[in-house]
Amino acid sequence: MKKILSFLYQYPFFLFLLFLVVAYLPVLLPYFHLKNDLITQNLPTRFVFSEGLSSGFEPFWNPYLHYGSPQYGDMNNGFWNPVQWFIGSTFGYNIYTITFEELFYILIGGWGVYKVAREFYSKDVAILAGLVYMCCGYLTGHLQYLCWITGTGYFPFVLLYFIRVNKTPIIKNFLLGGISVFLFVASTHPGLIIGAAYFFPFLYL
Repeated sequence: MKKILSFLYQYPFFLFLLFLVVAYLPVLLPYFHLKNDLITQNLPTRFVFSEGLSSGFEPFWNPYLHYGSPQYGDMNNGFWNPVQWFIGSTFGYNIYTITFEELFYILIGGWGVYKVAREFYSKDVAILAGLVYMCCGYLTGHLQYLCWITGTGYFPFVLLYFIRVNKTPIIKNFLLGGISVFLFVASTHPGLIIGAAYFFPFLYL
C-alpha cells in the first residue's frame, strides 16, 4: 500500500486519474446517462458532425437543425475544438464517447489547477487544489452543459501560461500560452470567453 501511495505521490497525474474514476463513478456506470442539453443538443450536433466526417463530407452544415444551420456558428458546439475533430474522425459520437470526452476535460482541468498552484505553493497544496477543483460545485452542477465544461478544462492552462509569460517571457511560454488560448476560445461557450476577457485585465492590474 505504501508503494502505491508513494507512486501516486511521485506521479500525481495517476492520482488525478484514479480520483476522477472514483469521484465520477456514477457517471461511468451503465445505467447512468447525462441529461438535458448534453443529450438534446450537444450529442445530436456532434453525431451529425462525426457522421459527416465518416461519410467523407466536410461537417460545416447541419441540415437537421432549424431547417439547416452552420455547425461552426453554433455557440454550444465548439466546432474548432481538436478533441471533437479527433473523436468525430475516429470513434464517432455516441453517449459513451461524449461522456468520456466530458470526463477528459474535468481531468485536465484538475491537472491544470495543480500546475498553476505549483507556481506558488507546495506539492501537497497543489494536489489538494487540483482535486478540489475536479469536484467543485460548478463542475458537478454543469455536467449536462458540455460547452461550459470544456472551458473549465482549458482555462487553467490559459491562466498557467499567463503567469509563466509574466514570470519568464520566453518563446516556449508564449507558444504554449497561444495554444492554450486557442483551445479555450475554440471549444467553450462565449460566456466563459467574455468572463476571461474581464478576468485577465483585472488580474494583470
